[in-house]
Amino acid sequence: MAKYQWKDIAWRDLWLIPIFLVGQLAIGFMVVILSGILLLANVNLPEWVTSLDYYQIVETTSIVASYLLFIICFWLLHKSEMPERFRLGLQGVRRYWLWIVIAYVVMIISLQAYGYLTQFIPEQYQYETTQNEEMLESLMAWNALLPFNFMFIVVLAPIVEEIVFRNFLIGELGKKFNIYVMGVISVILFAGIHVISATSPFEMIEYLLLAIPMVWIYIKSGCNLGVSIALHMINNFVSFVLDIFF
Repeated sequence: MAKYQWKDIAWRDLWLIPIFLVGQLAIGFMVVILSGILLLANVNLPEWVTSLDYYQIVETTSIVASYLLFIICFWLLHKSEMPERFRLGLQGVRRYWLWIVIAYVVMIISLQAYGYLTQFIPEQYQYETTQNEEMLESLMAWNALLPFNFMFIVVLAPIVEEIVFRNFLIGELGKKFNIYVMGVISVILFAGIHVISATSPFEMIEYLLLAIPMVWIYIKSGCNLGVSIALHMINNFVSFVLDIFF
């Protein structure tokens, strides 16, 4: 195993966090200003825009744009190596496609099993759907925003979350710390960030069951980011389609 120094860790990736947070606030502010200008100018907006909830427009636009900004900045921070990383990512998906499918099947089975077990949770901790799922359902309520929601849920969110929770925590910090310890930390933080406003502590278990296969496939593939992104996208795509039709 290669010996890494502290300088070998891509610490510059930490800049992505403030860029993401400030970017989301700034983009939301710009949307508010722009909409105010259009209102004062008495511009006739398309019917599908005027039918939307104003807050929903600002929230969806700022989220999608900030995630896109995050990915662009990550690409720029690794501009010289990105073509090779992209090639290795696609190569990894072709090589580990069967393991990706197996990991997804295990993920679904474990979630279904847990769904059955939730009926035995004490009544005061019972919940119908997780806080994060409720947020996504609110986004899906507006058919006019479907392309934006698809971009966010299926494409942007998996890429950003895998960059943070797999690439940086395991792939980068794992260079100096035990990779399996960082894998456990990745699982816990991934689950935790999705249940910040949870009404029941048992909501976290669902996201632990999602995170474990993603961490496992990432480590098994030799820390290939493309492989874990592929699994994450498949999961979100299926969930997205099911939310539309059911």
